[in-house]
Parts: sequence; C-alpha cells; structure tokens
Amino acid sequence: MSAILRESKATGKVSGPDQRITVPEAIRNYTLNCAWLEHQDDIKGSIEPGKLADFCVIDGNILTTEPHKITDLRTLLTITGGKIVFDAGELQV
Repeated sequence: MSAILRESKATGKVSGPDQRITVPEAIRNYTLNCAWLEHQDDIKGSIEPGKLADFCVIDGNILTTEPHKITDLRTLLTITGGKIVFDAGELQV
C-alpha cells in the first residue's frame, strides 16, 4: 500500500507523490518482477500452466477498489503449491 499511496499511516502526510505507482504496477512488482529478480520467472510470478500456483481469492476487485479501501478486502481462499491452505468458506462458485 505504501508504494501506491505514499502516505504516512501516522499522519496521513504524502511523501514523494511523484513516486506513487498504480495498483497494476504494484501487483506486477510483487509477482512477476520479484520472480524475475530471483531468476525464477520460468516457474512462478504469473498464473500460467506449469507454473507454481500460489495465489489468493479476495472478496472484491483490487483494480477498481479505492486504494485506501484495498486493505479492507477480505481473503476468501489461499492456494499455495496448488493446494488450498486457507478457505473462509464464503466462496460461491
């Protein structure tokens, strides 16, 4: 969140507003770019056949949620190594 908002939690003061990044940029930085830095982008960092399946399902659209409200989104399901490791029991398919 700090990369998107660039705000102090204590004061709300913005620091370096020109250094803010968008939500899609933050997602890419925490997924594909991290995998690339680790030289593991061939096995993780994006959801593709044959890659590690580590991801979570949340109860809203992170791309359209107001940035200050993103932390209010709840995790419904977490999958690590292709296995469900957390299930809130609220996911309706």
